[in-house]
Amino acid sequence: MARGDFVDPGPLLQELFDERVRGLEEDFPEPRSRRDRKRLRQAKRRLWTELHRAGRHAHWLTDSEAPRPDDHDHMEELVQRALEVPTGSMKRDLALFAEIRRAASRSDVPLLLETMQSDRANFWIREMLAEPACDLGGPKALPELLGAFAANTAEGHDNDSFSVHLIGLVEEEPAASAAVLSEIIEEGDADLRPIAGWLLEYCS
Repeated sequence: MARGDFVDPGPLLQELFDERVRGLEEDFPEPRSRRDRKRLRQAKRRLWTELHRAGRHAHWLTDSEAPRPDDHDHMEELVQRALEVPTGSMKRDLALFAEIRRAASRSDVPLLLETMQSDRANFWIREMLAEPACDLGGPKALPELLGAFAANTAEGHDNDSFSVHLIGLVEEEPAASAAVLSEIIEEGDADLRPIAGWLLEYCS
């Protein structure tokens, strides 16, 4: 690949993450104690954070994959495809969500959050949209993001990558995030308060 070429880092990071996770899991063989399970989760989150931050600083773009101009209609089309196409093909799904990441702008944040909260959204959609929603939404989006996170938890999913994106958000804007999270802890829904309390630890 020539210097300056770009391959969207999303699928590549996911593949690298999965490969590295297999190595981590070998370091914590079954059966795992509660402490080991916690340490493994923390190691996964650190790994994803490192890979994600590296991908965000990549600047390898081809003409065919260059970001589209700000086009809200195009984004609505993409999120509808995400809602309507059944999951099953990892390669196809990752390609679609990579396109959403490339096309998303701050003006699309309400649409992303609305999609994540839709009754038609499943855990996979919420997990994949978490990255652009966290990156572009900032602390103001935390109430909706925590709602989507809680929905995944209620359905029995571990939210590994979603956790990383939320942690990255609050670590980048700790003061503003702490204010929003504190308000959720004091006045928010009961389901969101424990999540807000957990995230608040990363604001210091």
